[in-house]
Amino acid sequence: MGTVRFVTTNLVETNGVLKNGTGGGAPARDEVSPYLMENALQHDRRVLWQQSSGNAMQVDLDLGANRNIAIAGLHGHRPLGPTGIGISSCVVQYATAAGGYPPAGWTTVGTMAFVPRDAISLFNQVSGRYWRFDLDGVFDAFTLGKLLLGVANQDLGLNPSRQTERIRVPNVVDRTAGEDPIVTLTGDVRRLFTLHFRNITSTVLSKILVAAVPGQSFILIDRNDSPWEVIVADAEVEYELTFDSGAPLYDCDMHVEQLG
Repeated sequence: MGTVRFVTTNLVETNGVLKNGTGGGAPARDEVSPYLMENALQHDRRVLWQQSSGNAMQVDLDLGANRNIAIAGLHGHRPLGPTGIGISSCVVQYATAAGGYPPAGWTTVGTMAFVPRDAISLFNQVSGRYWRFDLDGVFDAFTLGKLLLGVANQDLGLNPSRQTERIRVPNVVDRTAGEDPIVTLTGDVRRLFTLHFRNITSTVLSKILVAAVPGQSFILIDRNDSPWEVIVADAEVEYELTFDSGAPLYDCDMHVEQLG
């Protein structure tokens, strides 16, 4: 059990270079054009990498220098084959810059034993240049939106005073002549959250506002260590000053929407 944390910087996007297919011991590429492996290094989870083989494989990344990492993730995963599983497990490994690529050996720091749409592995912070996502359990070909390497750079250090949650099913609702509803689903089932924070300091409020960039998604990690890629719903973060005598305190409601 943890506190609410936000990941707003993904070092795969800012520093990652794909090593697959470069020779010299690097893993082979596995993709379907134009849905190339590099697509999983971008911020937009809807710019997809599509795997071709349906077999276990490794994805190797070079971050350019040793970087501090404590979180790895797979986001926007969707199986394509008949089992409906796609990636079932992933081992996260790293190596330092010493010795160059490929490294003499890899150190395992985390695992993802089950990969739904979004999955993360949290581990004690380490510093490494080369990172491997060892997709050791693959049942079908899949598409993937993005890879994540980073730290929880906005840790609120607390949990919401209260959290409300609504299931949102994107749909079009029409009516028959008898006024019965006809519902047509138009996307993935996803959730809307309102995180209610009461009597928080200006330091905590500033961390919330750093994450709450309109139109920019980020990873929300809840108290159960479950990951959600979200955006601020309708650009809404409501806060008010509740106490102003030396150290001000605020009430804040943060509205977020899970991405499909």
